[in-house]
Amino acid sequence: MLHQGGTARIRNAFGGGELIEGNASFGTTTKSNYQLKFDAPVLADPSKRAELVGFATDRDLTLSASCRESLQGAQARLKTTSRFGYHELAYEAVARHLHSFEPYASIS
Repeated sequence: MLHQGGTARIRNAFGGGELIEGNASFGTTTKSNYQLKFDAPVLADPSKRAELVGFATDRDLTLSASCRESLQGAQARLKTTSRFGYHELAYEAVARHLHSFEPYASIS
């Protein structure tokens, strides 16, 4: 399986401990995968962080399901630590699209 990709990161992007990260990869089964993440402290408190992520993936499933699958989505997370441990509240929304069905694809 062939796979290529790269990641770029900008730390302390606006002077407040933020992180901007983007990555992309390309391969044979996963045709393309993109992600862009923004992470920043909440109210200048390094133990509380907010994270926003956007992503898109295109997969070739013709060997197992006779189609291709595209996903686009976003995630939002709030992370914090306390004397009781690590806590995370997250929400994720994803749109999934199956397409490019082969003529011999099963209905199921």
